[in-house]
Amino acid sequence: MLRVQPDGKVLYSLRVTVTAMCNMDFSRFPLDTQTCSLEIESYAYTEDDLMLYWKNGNDSLKTDERISLSQFLIQEFHTTTKLAFYSSTGWYNRLYINFTLRRHIFFFLLQTYFPATLMVMLSWVSFWIDRRAVPARVPLGSPVPQEEYFQISRLQWESQYLKMNNFYASGITTVLTMSTIITGVNASMPRVSYIKAVDIYLWVSFVFVFLSVLEYAAVNYLTTVQERKERKLRDKVRSMSVDAE
Repeated sequence: MLRVQPDGKVLYSLRVTVTAMCNMDFSRFPLDTQTCSLEIESYAYTEDDLMLYWKNGNDSLKTDERISLSQFLIQEFHTTTKLAFYSSTGWYNRLYINFTLRRHIFFFLLQTYFPATLMVMLSWVSFWIDRRAVPARVPLGSPVPQEEYFQISRLQWESQYLKMNNFYASGITTVLTMSTIITGVNASMPRVSYIKAVDIYLWVSFVFVFLSVLEYAAVNYLTTVQERKERKLRDKVRSMSVDAE
């Protein structure tokens, strides 16, 4: 739109729709704050022909409060003006708009942090259950039915096989759940070559879940060794009693 006022002033108005790119640093994702800039510069007219400047500084920009971004909150924005030099043509005025964006954290709390925390707490349930109650330590997976358990436990080697089966069933669910959470977060993120804050949290949670599985394996092994020693001691005492008679 072009308007010429009686005093000779010319108002030239142009609406432009721009899809801009912003380089972001995801090191602190999703607790990050990003700074994005938009640059406006004349293509054909140098500083001698056209002067660009913000008439009212930061007040030159106004945003509609009803418009919001799904993942970010616009904290602030400020304007600056600089000169850009091109060796072939000369100096050009350039306008800058710098936006400070803060990411909304509530979505990631519900979808990532809370489920990962619950999985870690769920993996700790077996710490408060008797180490000999193997089927009872399987609230996290699919245990073998009780009837089959008592039938198989008649033989020693089959009982050990059942314990290991329940052990794998108890740990596989929480491990797979953590793997699914990690895969889901990385699938929705750009491929970056550095570690993000959410990666540290999820992998530490994964290590806690994995260590709980190792704890159960260690306790199960030490219990088996202790029972074997006690059985040998009872057999030795029984044989000595028979010899004494």
